[in-house]
Amino acid sequence: MTAKPNPKRSSKTLADSLPALLDYQRDMHAAHRKMTRSVRQCLRQMEEQMAELRHGLDQHLAAQRDEAERAIVASQRHTPGVGQPHPKSADDRHIPSAQETPKLEIF
Repeated sequence: MTAKPNPKRSSKTLADSLPALLDYQRDMHAAHRKMTRSVRQCLRQMEEQMAELRHGLDQHLAAQRDEAERAIVASQRHTPGVGQPHPKSADDRHIPSAQETPKLEIF
């Protein structure tokens, strides 16, 4: 015959382990909140760095475009027999900035 488990004994064991489980759960929740804050802070820093890089790239591309346009104008002035430059469409002159590219959203 198998002995029936003593309900008083098993409930006492459960009650004894409950505070430890509650402490563990509290600690895990606190660790998760801390990790979440850390990840969000890291993502904010990365987004700020990317914004700075996009801004720097936009400035660099604009400077290159301006320099190329000045070089073209200067070469046309010094080249005899060169007529008016071919008209360009707005799309040919438009260089998309990094600000116009879609931003990845995390969270």
